[in-house]
Amino acid sequence: MKTLFLLKETMVQDRLGMMYLIGSLKKHGKAVDLLLTGRLNRDKLVQKVAAIKPDIIAVSTMTGEHNYYISLLDHLKRHLNFFSVMGGPHPTFSPEIALHKCVDTACIGEGEEAMVELVDRLEKRESVHDVANFVFSLNGTLKINPPRRLVDDLDEIPFPDRELIYSKDSLLKRDRKKFFFTLRGCPFRCAYCFNHLFRQIYRGKGRVIRTRSVTNFMQEVNEVNSTYPTELLNIYDDNFLLHDIEWLKEFAERLPRETGLPFTTNFNPVLVTEEKIQLLKKAGLSYAAIALETADDEVNKNILKRAPIRNHLEKTARLLHKYHIKFQVDCLIGLPVDDPLENAIRTMDFMIQIRPTFALSSILYPYPKTDIYNYVVEKGYYKPRETGTRGRVFTRNYSVLDFGDPKIDVKIARLHKLWGITISHPFILRRITRILINLPLLKLYTYVFWAWHGISYRFRLAVTSSSFRDLPLYAVRLLVFLRGVEKNDDQC
Repeated sequence: MKTLFLLKETMVQDRLGMMYLIGSLKKHGKAVDLLLTGRLNRDKLVQKVAAIKPDIIAVSTMTGEHNYYISLLDHLKRHLNFFSVMGGPHPTFSPEIALHKCVDTACIGEGEEAMVELVDRLEKRESVHDVANFVFSLNGTLKINPPRRLVDDLDEIPFPDRELIYSKDSLLKRDRKKFFFTLRGCPFRCAYCFNHLFRQIYRGKGRVIRTRSVTNFMQEVNEVNSTYPTELLNIYDDNFLLHDIEWLKEFAERLPRETGLPFTTNFNPVLVTEEKIQLLKKAGLSYAAIALETADDEVNKNILKRAPIRNHLEKTARLLHKYHIKFQVDCLIGLPVDDPLENAIRTMDFMIQIRPTFALSSILYPYPKTDIYNYVVEKGYYKPRETGTRGRVFTRNYSVLDFGDPKIDVKIARLHKLWGITISHPFILRRITRILINLPLLKLYTYVFWAWHGISYRFRLAVTSSSFRDLPLYAVRLLVFLRGVEKNDDQC
């Protein structure tokens, strides 16, 4: 029995969630394949899938892109027979997605063990309706099976399989930056995030925050480094500093000695101490990504449900500058406040003050069932789309909130595109920011945004030899991506 994973695009980035599932299935002797669908029209899609002859088709999706995969599965179901599985963040927190006729089951939570059991049952032609972690629609009624216990020892989980996805994207395989996880879970309750819901789902099912041993992590790194060209490790944990000080000390001793490879990671500045920064420097930290969201501590505390963070970030920035570590700061703009544009500009000015290597902003999108979603609906900033209607549901370009003035919406969109390059070049661009966001040049600014993001990421932060060697290929991939930025993702 063959399982086929469908993925719209890699974005030249390891898709670790899918790779972990594929690794677990392969370890248990299951036949697995992968198809990239983003450049296929509907006829070609059906032809490609038919040639592979899968028994199971699986997709992993976040909220916002789920409509694309629903459209994709619906179309395939009209022409082919297969059992469909949808996993990832969206079905985990919106299990009612399984009510769609094209979705035979949805997986909630961590799926390595669950997926193996599901495939085993299907191979044996046994009932799957009681398999833990899965959701089914039975005669139009949602049946949500409870999740199994979390895997307490992450060392037991098979390494993510890289070869299958690399075989489908040569540029990704050639990229000398490789992604890893060293822990799972997050203790914070940010209003725009699903972490508190994840803890509710797994209440009584084991520890949510779990770490790999340094030895297990080093084994994976050495395996990857001996198989694929590797110059930089991207440790993609939500918050790397959740590791205790003893783990960090062992990591700082072994990583440079055993691999000599630098790494990048993310952490919350609330957890920063000078001792930890010294250990990260010793270990070979190349750059760090940090989330501020907004420089307004009252908004962080009362609306975004984050600890007041401004002073912590100022302290962290001073330490990173002191130890010559590059860093990126991520912010949220388009917030549900009285004057969202001025809130964003004040945050921009704070960014200029602390001098990050790169600054990135995202426009707030209120994911359903998060605290911020409830807040914006209650305060009248957002009206959920009615079932069956079409409209702007998720977009990289605009806010979906209603600020009472369409001009504010478009100014925020323009500011978002100019954010990073303005903070890196404030002497000129900050002086004319208010002029620029009044000009009808959003399409131009969108190209500036992605070009600056690509240049900063590949040539200022995550710099490897592939950054220079494959520059023409990255440029072509970016242009293809930009053509679809405004495309309605409701259809495949």
